[in-house]
Amino acid sequence: MDKIEKLIASYHSARPAVKAKALELILRETDRRLTPILLNAFREVGGHKVIVLAMIRVADPDLIPPMIAFLAHPEPWRRAGACDVLGALRDPAATVPLLQRLKDPHPWTQAAAARALAHSKDPRSAEPLLERYLASRGEDLNVKWALEDALEALGVEYQRRLITDDDP
Repeated sequence: MDKIEKLIASYHSARPAVKAKALELILRETDRRLTPILLNAFREVGGHKVIVLAMIRVADPDLIPPMIAFLAHPEPWRRAGACDVLGALRDPAATVPLLQRLKDPHPWTQAAAARALAHSKDPRSAEPLLERYLASRGEDLNVKWALEDALEALGVEYQRRLITDDDP
């Protein structure tokens, strides 16, 4: 039994302390055999940055379908975490679902979707990002900045809007 198999076995322990320690060690690994555990942790614990970063490090394409599904989760931090993972994986299948999150009710998720689209650099996102940016007057500054970063990453020319009294 190798190190990863031992971590997997420990994670499935009936003892909560053993499971917690195994998860702590798993979050430092990059082996794709840990993908199901990372997904389970994301599902149970949430979109904590350490879990998101571990999924990004593992870089398993098998994460794409479940992360796309998490974009519809009721909790905004899980949707934002899913955006972060999808952006890092840069799969074109995530572009349309990420574009939909630009209209998410929560600014965390909107900004995370824009950052993810900046990382993916899919040219199909250029026009929708520009439209979303042009409609962003009076919205969260982090969303505006993330949209600007995405437009710049895609090489889209735009007129940077000055911050006005309409902005929060």
